[in-house]
Amino acid sequence: MKTPPPVPAADDAATSRQGRLHLRVPPNLAMAVRLAAEVRRVPVSDFVADALLERLDRDAAPANSKIRAPR
Repeated sequence: MKTPPPVPAADDAATSRQGRLHLRVPPNLAMAVRLAAEVRRVPVSDFVADALLERLDRDAAPANSKIRAPR
C-alpha cells in the first residue's frame, strides 16, 4: 500500500475550513488504525475521532484520579 502524496498547504487550509483534519502518520501506524477500525466495524474517521475524544477526557481528568490506589 502506497502512502498518499503530501497535500499542498492551500489544500490543508481549505480542508480545515471544511472541518476535516489531515495528518501524515507512519505507514505502520496508519495500518494499525485501519485494522482497529475494521475490527470495530466503524469508519476510520469515527474511530480516530472517538480515540481523540477519549484521550482529551483522560487528559482533562483531575490529577488525583490518575493515581492508582495501592493494592
